[in-house]
Amino acid sequence: MTSLLEQLDKSTKELKQGLKTEINSHLEDTGKIAYNELFYEYESKNTAINFTMLKSEELKTIIETPVANYKLSERLNDGVAERLKSNIKSELTRVFLLGYSYKQTAARLAELGYSSYRRALNITRTEAGRVQAIARQKSQMEAMKLGVEFEKEWISTLDNRTRSDHAKLDGQRVKPNEDFEVSGLKAKQPHMFGVAAEDCNCRCRTVSRLKNDKKALLRRDKKSEVGKYENYYDWAEKTGRLKRNTVTLQTLKALDCPELPKGIRFNETTRQFERLSAKTSKEVLKFLDSAQKSNERNGRNLPEVPRNFYNWLKKNISIFDEKIEKNLDFDYTESEVTLKAKRFNVAYNPIKKLKKPKSEKKIIAAVGGGDLTDGSCSSLAMAYIGNKHGYDVLDYRDGKSRLLFAYDSTIKQFGDFEGVNLKSALKSNEIQATFDLLSDCDESKEYYLAVYAHAAIVKNIKGKWYFLELQDEVDNGWFELTAESLKGRFGASSRRRKLREIMLYDVDELGSSPEFKTALGYLNTNTGNQVKGSGGYVK
Repeated sequence: MTSLLEQLDKSTKELKQGLKTEINSHLEDTGKIAYNELFYEYESKNTAINFTMLKSEELKTIIETPVANYKLSERLNDGVAERLKSNIKSELTRVFLLGYSYKQTAARLAELGYSSYRRALNITRTEAGRVQAIARQKSQMEAMKLGVEFEKEWISTLDNRTRSDHAKLDGQRVKPNEDFEVSGLKAKQPHMFGVAAEDCNCRCRTVSRLKNDKKALLRRDKKSEVGKYENYYDWAEKTGRLKRNTVTLQTLKALDCPELPKGIRFNETTRQFERLSAKTSKEVLKFLDSAQKSNERNGRNLPEVPRNFYNWLKKNISIFDEKIEKNLDFDYTESEVTLKAKRFNVAYNPIKKLKKPKSEKKIIAAVGGGDLTDGSCSSLAMAYIGNKHGYDVLDYRDGKSRLLFAYDSTIKQFGDFEGVNLKSALKSNEIQATFDLLSDCDESKEYYLAVYAHAAIVKNIKGKWYFLELQDEVDNGWFELTAESLKGRFGASSRRRKLREIMLYDVDELGSSPEFKTALGYLNTNTGNQVKGSGGYVK
């Protein structure tokens, strides 16, 4: 065992160096390309221009600029290499104590390795986008100073994974020094909103459109098919992605409509009327039908765009029925947890935003209740987090869903979500280790705590830590976290022989994670299907 751990330490050092070399090299190359592309395009169509090259020192500063207080090197070393080493050490201790076979041990270690690979890939993808965005913005500002006349245009990826906010931005043009705006947020470039839900794993970019460049752009979709330029909404409607009525101001003007129907809202950013209800959609059809007849009486033919839209709306009015599945309030983001859920054949029930925020008391009443399952503590805590962050989430599904989120391996994989940091301990005295972890926590925040046989939300109230009970038939709420409650409720021990990792997460980090929100869909349960009620009790 000792020689194995020594080899692990050596391999970790090699991994750190390898990650640093390969990823930094990739980021430097991609940053240079992003900076130079505008000047290359200008010189290929006009004349030579004396622009300032991006210095290597500037590029290195961009790469090592902290994001959420962590440098790239720290996230790769601590977030990937050291975490992988820690996970392997913990797993080796566990498999030796439990007497796993070589095949079982290899499978567990392979899963840890793949999880770390995915995390490194996510970090690299997000960082590459950030470096490209900053370098591209620098080049655009440099070009503007040199008198180059152009606008920057937002380009989104044409597939179903594109965030709804980014779909709205697709095709939007602004001046080099101006911001793109959507949903109350502003950014000079993709990856620059400063909000994890908008920046992580973003695949958008901008292109510079020179003043006299009238050439039509081409677009490549997810199937790598190249065709004439169309914005995201054109593509979405053509491919069936768009399941809502989208009317452009140009369409209504072309139909010679004297005024807008009552209740229709126009989005100045996207220049469209969006997310119309079934009732409003029928009003739109009625209104356009009247405009159509008016044009015909005056002997005018409708232009192609409004005519096609009018015919499309008549044909598809049924899709605006209130019973159709609404678009998700967030983007489905794959992770090791969701992949595991699919392997378990756990049904996916997407969560939706609450119409208005719930008070803590109402959240506890809605989420909690007498537990009639074999123990849903972990998934109940997750449902609480979802509600705290504005989503309608219920648990008590039981079955494979409960098992999935009860596994230590699943809980540990939350730490692989972008922007989520795991604090953990593996000690014989679980009670002392738990309080040691909490002593380093922000007392104004809530945390998800998993200790031995139980998981719960914890928070500090007037200098004392409390845990949230959600599994009682009537008496749910906050109870003081003491050595006695850790021992009695969590099953913690001061002399554990077979060690089991204690895990702690910041509730705000989890609630802001796209991967976590997606995972909630695999525990979300319709009210009538909940396994809770009279006779249920804490487990």
